Amino acid sequence: MKKLSAFFLASFFLACAKGGGENPDTAGYRDPGGLFQLAGPTAWRVMEKTGGAQRVSFFGPPSGPKPYNAMISIYHYGNAGDYRTPKDYMSARTLNALTATPPVENAHGAGSLEFSSERASAPMHGLAAEKITERAVLIPGREGFFALIHSAPTADASQTRPAFEQILKSFRTQ
Repeated sequence: MKKLSAFFLASFFLACAKGGGENPDTAGYRDPGGLFQLAGPTAWRVMEKTGGAQRVSFFGPPSGPKPYNAMISIYHYGNAGDYRTPKDYMSARTLNALTATPPVENAHGAGSLEFSSERASAPMHGLAAEKITERAVLIPGREGFFALIHSAPTADASQTRPAFEQILKSFRTQ
């Protein structure tokens, strides 16, 4: 009986880690610091805690004409950090933008703030500069706020938007 219970328990945890059957292309991700959890794209590369406020970044998609040209990142800014409020963050991120949308408040819960901006990338590795679209959703959290960012070449941003929407939909603070 114990082996059977262990099997069902293991099956349950495996189902939860794979998104509970909702989307087979996502897997559960829990921040090592216990600040949040989400369902991230399984085929994308993941980098955790590379420094500063960055908690995790997903790079993808792994295939197509421009592999790994999009990034979805989660940052956590504390009350004493570089950006004390979501509006401080938005002001800094839109300062040198080519274009920026007006902020939308409370679309993702009380106290949330969403905006988009477009900027020119720097030419690198023999590639010409291109326009980059960045969508930011700022969500209040423990001792500060989270910045969920989708960044991709403007021409390709719509192709990776569903991955960002999945992360946004599944994002839960602890």
